[in-house]
Amino acid sequence: PVNATEKILAVKKTWGRRCTKLLILSSANNTETDTNNNQSQGYMSGGAGYVLSKESLIRFAEISVKNPDLCFQDHTGPEDLMMGKCLEKVGVVAMDTRDASQHHRFLPFTPDLHLSMKTGDIAWYWIMTYYPQNLGME
Repeated sequence: PVNATEKILAVKKTWGRRCTKLLILSSANNTETDTNNNQSQGYMSGGAGYVLSKESLIRFAEISVKNPDLCFQDHTGPEDLMMGKCLEKVGVVAMDTRDASQHHRFLPFTPDLHLSMKTGDIAWYWIMTYYPQNLGME
């Protein structure tokens, strides 16, 4: 459907948040609405960099990366998405990195884009963002 992205965003922001696994099936072939890329912990955006504990780094470097059953070996696909999947498979738990006011600290785009962005712009971002994000200066 023409409005698949908007429908998926609506489901994800409402009752979809209560699901332990959310699968979206569509007749549309649209990579921006591909929810199979989601980890259960949400998307670990690499645009802003990563903060890993020593134990997480050890699990990633010594266990996950070396095992093709845990981590992709072909170096294709979005690096941050692949890293999130590798970390999740060795038990690294993502944490809420928002500040006390619930503002995001790690943002993947330039400040001007985040300030001018509207829901629906860059559809994959809104689909894969685990915690709600306000628009503009909100």
